[in-house]
Amino acid sequence: MNNFAYITYLCDEKYLPGIIALTNSLKIFKCNYPIILMITDNVNLENFKNINNVIIKKVEKIIYNGKNSILDRYKNNSWMMFTKLNIWKFVDYDKLVYLDADTIVLENIDILFNNEELSAVLGGSEMLKYNGIEAGVLVVKPNMNMFNNLLSALNSDKYDLKMSDQSFINDYFIKNYKINYLPEKYNRLMKKNEIIKGAAIYHWNGEKPWNNNKIFNYNTWIKYYKINL
Repeated sequence: MNNFAYITYLCDEKYLPGIIALTNSLKIFKCNYPIILMITDNVNLENFKNINNVIIKKVEKIIYNGKNSILDRYKNNSWMMFTKLNIWKFVDYDKLVYLDADTIVLENIDILFNNEELSAVLGGSEMLKYNGIEAGVLVVKPNMNMFNNLLSALNSDKYDLKMSDQSFINDYFIKNYKINYLPEKYNRLMKKNEIIKGAAIYHWNGEKPWNNNKIFNYNTWIKYYKINL
């Protein structure tokens, strides 16, 4: 029997409302597999009373000290993004579906486990001249050799870091393995498509709904945040 899990990540307690809504949505749509929540040492475990049936795992921050230019909004806090690479360390699982804290699911997405590593939605940024994957939803196979290789590659400064973890993962897999592209509905980005109908996973990849109740599709997000499971 395959050992699968969903995994998400909390680098800052400001994202806790997103984690609550995301985990609620996974449970509402009866997604079959356990939910792992990675946290860093600056996150207080006492603040998790509203999250039930989630496996909480502390992970070490991954600090980038190289020379490549990071151009996206995380350039001054790049550890927040590169710490995501810890998902490859969870070798007790055969496969993981990673979901950013600012996503929710709108249907059962267990079908994503049928995809191979690395699977993601193709996206990009015209402003930063990046045309690779969107790393807010990933299908990966945990493997310590892969984790160590990724860290070595990160420190080598030979890969594209302009969009931090996103462009790095994209560049690494294109050069060394391959990428399987998922349909857009599995990571619909608010900044590119505000229409929520038809999305399997909706992603508030700009301003967050817990900070702005006027944002696109706020009513959908708040429904999952407030539901009592």
